[in-house]
Amino acid sequence: MVSRNFTVHVAEPELVSPEKPIPHEFKYLSNIDDQLGLRNHFPIVHIYRLPRGGTSTDPARLIRRALSHALMYYYPLAGRLRHTENGKLVVECTGEGILFREADADATIEQLRQIGTGFVPPFSQWDRLLVDDVYGSLLVTDSPLLRMQVTRFACGGFVLAYTVNHCACDAAGVLQFITAVAELARNPQLSNPSLIPVWSRELLIPRNPPCISFCHYEYENPEPNKIHDLSDFHLQIQSSLFLPRATISTIKTLAKASASFDAVAALLWRSRTRVIGLADTDIARLLFAVDIRHLRGALPLPKGYYGAAIVSPSVSVPVQDLCQKPLSYAASKIAMTKYLASQPEYRSSVIDYLEVCQGKVGLRGGKEAFAVSDHSKLRYADVDFGWGRAMYGGPGRAGTGSEPGLVASVVSHRLENGEEGLLLIFTMASEVLEAFHGEVWETVAAITEGKNGTVFMGNSSNTLVRSAL
Repeated sequence: MVSRNFTVHVAEPELVSPEKPIPHEFKYLSNIDDQLGLRNHFPIVHIYRLPRGGTSTDPARLIRRALSHALMYYYPLAGRLRHTENGKLVVECTGEGILFREADADATIEQLRQIGTGFVPPFSQWDRLLVDDVYGSLLVTDSPLLRMQVTRFACGGFVLAYTVNHCACDAAGVLQFITAVAELARNPQLSNPSLIPVWSRELLIPRNPPCISFCHYEYENPEPNKIHDLSDFHLQIQSSLFLPRATISTIKTLAKASASFDAVAALLWRSRTRVIGLADTDIARLLFAVDIRHLRGALPLPKGYYGAAIVSPSVSVPVQDLCQKPLSYAASKIAMTKYLASQPEYRSSVIDYLEVCQGKVGLRGGKEAFAVSDHSKLRYADVDFGWGRAMYGGPGRAGTGSEPGLVASVVSHRLENGEEGLLLIFTMASEVLEAFHGEVWETVAAITEGKNGTVFMGNSSNTLVRSAL
């Protein structure tokens, strides 16, 4: 077995700024960008092996140069968030730059590999591969919007890891940015990225007067003085689970769902609810993101838009119904809610609701709440800096946000044998993680019995790996 113990030597950080002067100005954030639920950072990681034929190029130097070039077009990311009246945030385009750090590991990339699922979270030495991974709502203003680290491995491969301020970008926006950086890294002679970014947050201004046309159960007034200590996050166990495409198809049939996300989210939600100790009379809540870039019947946000363009509706059902009824019950609730949230009027209602609340509400949390973030259509692994396709590309861990264990992610993933599927990344208290895996495994095993294909479960109940964070 390959050892997962190694040392990472991390250099001092520097600030990478746009390579030419940029305008000093203040940029408007929409109410969707500027909400309490997005005042956090989320981590992304890309893992690359040495390309066939080798290379003498230093990835850190290459990426640093491409970053400086890309920031000429994405210059708000080189600025800082500032508070204005009523607590609203804006971006001051200062050109100060993003935080960048080089590192070297006395190991090979193979030491990040999980048996069965390959390169998937949780990653060994994660706290050294990205020392600026920030939990909760800390350091959101007056600090770099993006923190990046390139770690070179002895085998010639490297890890690119970074955290992004969620108020500046959503996951699709970050993918757009890092794709531009990769394009400029592969082709240093390019004058600009092929997709020119646009800010255009003013397209999501509230109506005058505001008109709240939906009940927004996804929001609540945050509890005063409710701040989680970092140890609360570290007590959670990071875990991942891979479902091959054939298994997902069978789960969809069982759930009577037309979308893979609806079926998989229903499975995760029901399995988690069954093991965390809620009473039958409690109300279980699921939150999930719906992309609002292209809504039927509404003008689409322009190509190149990289701001937060999501709404996060909530599904609420009695615990007893969720746990005892067929999986199709939960999947149908998710599909119905997703349909409503995909209406242009829902987007407008969210923006107006947040305007009326003046930033005093956050996404609902608590033990009975669970959030699933859908990254399945975001091909982070396809980002190519000249090393080819990444062995893994996507969230560096689960648990983004201000509450431990709230957020799980669904990511597209390909095993090294070429098998495609979805990777489920989540965190959970140690005392229930084994039971959670058992719930998922029992459902999957029952519906795949007698069918072709194998279900791979990263860090399953007999091979739990505690978070390195």
